[in-house]
Amino acid sequence: MKINFILIVALLLIKLEVFAQNYGCFDSLKVSVGSYCPPDYEPVCACNQKTYRNFCYAQREGYQIFQNGICEPIDINIRRNPVHDNLMLDLRLKFQGDASIYIFDVFGHVYFYQDYSAIEQESVVINTESYPRGIYLILGLSYDHKVVKKFLKIGL
Repeated sequence: MKINFILIVALLLIKLEVFAQNYGCFDSLKVSVGSYCPPDYEPVCACNQKTYRNFCYAQREGYQIFQNGICEPIDINIRRNPVHDNLMLDLRLKFQGDASIYIFDVFGHVYFYQDYSAIEQESVVINTESYPRGIYLILGLSYDHKVVKKFLKIGL
């Protein structure tokens, strides 16, 4: 009786491990939150339809199936945050098209606006020397899609 109970428990644990491990694109045994990943911005779209900074970030969250590029219609990467003199951005669209970038402070004051035509990716450098210290929002628009990021301006 005791051996049967132990055998049943062991089989259940094995079944639970396999069940928890793999749902096709996700492997819970591969999750390694906190492990180092290089900061390079080479976005990948994982099978959960979320964009990750690069394949390492997707893998450490347990996602094993992904493709190069972003999932969402538009994405903005801030290369260095906080920002001192120049804000450096990577603007990416899933498909070639038009986009706009706005930068405004928490009170709604617009500090920067720029339209971009027929792009898929664009490196953008914005001089922020005259911006007062504080928190700023970046709004990226492409047709009816948007992305919002924030950055901290230091110095001045």
